[in-house]
Order: sequence, then C-alpha cells, then structure tokens
Amino acid sequence: MLTQVPFRWAPFTLDGCGFHDADWRKNWSSTAYLTDGSHGCVNVRPAQISQIYDNVEQYEPVVIYS
Repeated sequence: MLTQVPFRWAPFTLDGCGFHDADWRKNWSSTAYLTDGSHGCVNVRPAQISQIYDNVEQYEPVVIYS
C-alpha cells in the first residue's frame, strides 16, 4: 500500500497510470513484474526519476509494451 505521495509523478493515462518514483521497491530485476509488479504504473528508481520527469512534455506520446 502506498504510504506517501510519490515525489515525482508524470501521468500518461486519464485513469491514473503514470511514471513515478518507487522508493519502497527492492526488486529491480527484469522479471520483477511477474510476481511483484505494478497495477499499471511504471515504477522508477528514485535516483532515475528526475531524468524522466525533467524531460517529458505534456501530451508527449507514451508507448507501453507488455
């Protein structure tokens, strides 16, 4: 359960999905999504979120591959 509002948040859907920092996440492996995934958001390491947040523009297209 999310206990605090993420420091950086960049939504990409109208129903609440977006990029955000995920300081609670400990498993950053390439297969983490299989057992410890998100409900639609893209969790980003806190040390990397500024790179996304500072470079994305409003209405910029986002393509998510599953």
